[in-house]
Amino acid sequence: MQRDPYPILTTTYGTVLNIFGSVAVQSILESSSFVQQYPELALRIQSDDIRIKYDTMMPENVMLAIAEHAECSYDFWENPSEESLRAQPASTLAHGSRNAQGWIKLNRRVALTEYGAFGLFQAVDGPQGYKREHDYRLDWLGERLNL
Repeated sequence: MQRDPYPILTTTYGTVLNIFGSVAVQSILESSSFVQQYPELALRIQSDDIRIKYDTMMPENVMLAIAEHAECSYDFWENPSEESLRAQPASTLAHGSRNAQGWIKLNRRVALTEYGAFGLFQAVDGPQGYKREHDYRLDWLGERLNL
């Protein structure tokens, strides 16, 4: 059985910084295992050319590793009845907690796999993200970079 291509878990380095914050992102991308597994990406991320750096696509497994990092900037809260997602500054509340409006705090990895990278970005950028949102800029970028 082939995996449904949505939600798309990958996005660019610049967007990953917005979603998860620089502490979580850098802790994964500066690790020796990342540099060994993705030497070309590591060089692109260190580029002085801002466009090259921020338009670098992050692989799915790297996105999932970043989402699991404890020092992410945001938590993601789901409104199950609307299948929508909001971002709030990270807190110590446990996953599965409900706020006064009935929103449920999701594990970041679960939020990423259910809503996709662009859904999380839309939640951070405000006011909320939805399941299966698609970042058409990635299509253009992929064509431009022959991905």
